[in-house]
Amino acid sequence: MSDAEHFETTIRRGLSLTAAEVAELEARLGQNPGDLDSRTALFGYWHHRWIEIRVGRIEEDESTARGKLADHGLWVVQNRPDSDLAAFTRFHVNPHMELDLWVRLKQLWVQHVERRPEMPAVLINAALFFSHQEPERSEALFRRAIELAPSDASCRRKFADHLLGRCTLVGIQYSSRPKQGQALTAALGREAHEVLSPLLRTASSDAAKFDLAVLCANAAIAAGDLDRAEQYAHQYGSPSAGPVGEDPRVHAVRRHHAHTILGAVAVHRGDLDVAVQELALSASALEACAPDPQLPYISLARDLVSAGRREAVIEFLTRCASLGFRRADQLASWAAILKAGHTPDGEWLYV
Repeated sequence: MSDAEHFETTIRRGLSLTAAEVAELEARLGQNPGDLDSRTALFGYWHHRWIEIRVGRIEEDESTARGKLADHGLWVVQNRPDSDLAAFTRFHVNPHMELDLWVRLKQLWVQHVERRPEMPAVLINAALFFSHQEPERSEALFRRAIELAPSDASCRRKFADHLLGRCTLVGIQYSSRPKQGQALTAALGREAHEVLSPLLRTASSDAAKFDLAVLCANAAIAAGDLDRAEQYAHQYGSPSAGPVGEDPRVHAVRRHHAHTILGAVAVHRGDLDVAVQELALSASALEACAPDPQLPYISLARDLVSAGRREAVIEFLTRCASLGFRRADQLASWAAILKAGHTPDGEWLYV
């Protein structure tokens, strides 16, 4: 089991802890603060409990959960900045609501980078922390980490995820300067593609190639290289049965995602009729998929609503809701909101 898999297994274990088990783990930390597995499981417990409080499934004040997350987060960033848990803690600090905590964590990360400039794991985790508030600092740290460990696939993936995530925000941040925004998006997309390309060339399995091809396609779209994005989608999401021995339900997920990418390419080209067709094909592919918490992908649906093709999106959401995927009620709610002439809030995120 890899370190990343061990971390994921341990933090998921926290989701099912009982009150007695939480007390036992807290006691262990009292005796041995460096017991990272116990701290990780507890962080998973409080992370899950905080989410349940936020969405209304548990009725209690969130201050206890937030306080526990802050305490564990500060300890691990200060003492184990190279750990997977140190990277994960970034999801729990909002500088607009907890400025003092964010500043303290920032100070710690700056110190770690100064003291460990040759340790890629620390540079990567610091880059992840700065990703939203100080993206240029984050990118400089990622580039330094790749220089030190050019074959580190995880680092390249995380850097590409950062660059592509930033692409989605540029349009909002540069709404009054669209030409500058387009130029920056293209530059971010090109760098993301450059970071990912070595991984795609050396990927050892079809599943890995598909996963990377999806990211490369999104990078190509951001860079304005629509022909290359289309090529990726056709290559790894063909309507054929897929590689010998592959679960057909897995290949159906590929086709769903490939049609989503082809639809995005069509939107960028202004071919909205083609984009609507790809949206319908992506829904058809879902009928052969096993239920998955990430499905369906709805980025194309959001784009088509913005482009004025609401009816096609209503049909897509209604069809997806009938397939029994996670939060079918939410898909149906979005369809109803669109039927009423409104638009779902924000990024239409699953909760």
